[in-house]
Amino acid sequence: MKEDGHAPILERVKGKLCGQLHTCWLRGDHKRNQRAGRYSTRSEGKDLNKPNARFYPLPNGGLAIYRFGDAQETADWHRTAKGHVCIHYNVAVPEVAKPRILTCEQLNNQCFKLRFLIDGVWVAEHPGFLAGGMKDLKTTMAVNAGISLATATPFLERFPVPQPCRVLMASAESGLATLQETARRICEAKELCLADIDNLFWTDWLPMLTSARHLERLEQTIQDTGCEVLFLDPVYLMMPGADASNLMIQGERLRPLSEICQRHRVSPILLHHTRKRGKGDRSFEPPELSDLSWSGFGEYARQWVLLSRREAYQPGTGLHRLWMSAGGSSGHGGLWALDVDEGPSGEPRHWKVSLSTPSEAREEKRGGTIRERILNAAKEFALGETKSELLRVAKVKSDAAVRAIFDALVLEGLLVRCSVKKGAAGYEGFRLATPGDDTCTT
Repeated sequence: MKEDGHAPILERVKGKLCGQLHTCWLRGDHKRNQRAGRYSTRSEGKDLNKPNARFYPLPNGGLAIYRFGDAQETADWHRTAKGHVCIHYNVAVPEVAKPRILTCEQLNNQCFKLRFLIDGVWVAEHPGFLAGGMKDLKTTMAVNAGISLATATPFLERFPVPQPCRVLMASAESGLATLQETARRICEAKELCLADIDNLFWTDWLPMLTSARHLERLEQTIQDTGCEVLFLDPVYLMMPGADASNLMIQGERLRPLSEICQRHRVSPILLHHTRKRGKGDRSFEPPELSDLSWSGFGEYARQWVLLSRREAYQPGTGLHRLWMSAGGSSGHGGLWALDVDEGPSGEPRHWKVSLSTPSEAREEKRGGTIRERILNAAKEFALGETKSELLRVAKVKSDAAVRAIFDALVLEGLLVRCSVKKGAAGYEGFRLATPGDDTCTT
């Protein structure tokens, strides 16, 4: 048995082993059989009273079949004594399901409709990715999406969820304590009670996609929860690192997950990392699908939500300024500036989000930079200076937008008017506000 490399499968099996090879297939015809992988075989031409066999798929395409019980086998089966276990290796694999073939007329006339789980973001039954760099709030965003899907409340307070669905959140990275705290904050912001959500399930277990036993357990978990959306966080804990740059091998590893999800009409959303960005021009640019780490994932993804930072995070502020890019092969997509406020360090954490267009975000950033430049220029003239000179020193061009920013600084009381003399002439000037002073003359 050890030579076959399947000894770990036998660790849970008690009894004697039958080394005989069989080429017949177990017949799963027991009426009470409810669990995938458990089958009854016909014994002496009669159906048994309970399942009496279990199979596990093997990497070589065969099956390991555990035959238990004291029934006398028909001619196709090896006889076993009472209490013994009969292990059958390399039995014939069941036939592959016949592919569905459509004529052009059938393809044209049949009704195939896309169903959005989240309008403009995720389509049902398509594998997707939620990806970003380190600490870019991937798990937090997944929790937000899971709660929105389970309760049919808008995702990020912006994207409608047409109908509630059953969701399984499998996250093995953050820990249940962090998931609990995050879910509570998001529910509070949505005016929901976490304990009242009955179609959202949590686990800190993740399957290894190269393990037949793990895949069987995953399929059983999907059946037990009846989930329609499955979040798997993170990908790197589900796959071996060897050959991660080989597209063909990566596809081979991902295919069993697709087949399981397709059988049960589940939408898998995989959480993954993007490549590290250097300190060049793209450090704070919007993310692209090609940024996904390692091979195969960009090709596998039918839809995606990608996160990256617009600005460097300032520790202790709890304020995250992100890019969020969404898209898919169904033609949907968009780019947004996402601001997440979780509260400053040392204070109770909360959850506040806002979305804006890229142009609005860039204009806001430009405005903030111009404000800082003008105020820094004013620091050089304690007694005040004219507007034109302040703008020259600040190195900003005087246009309508800049003049509006300057006027706002005056209205906010950060700059105060004063009189500035240049030779014999006097001009209107401005300086930084100081307590008790409204005007000055120089």
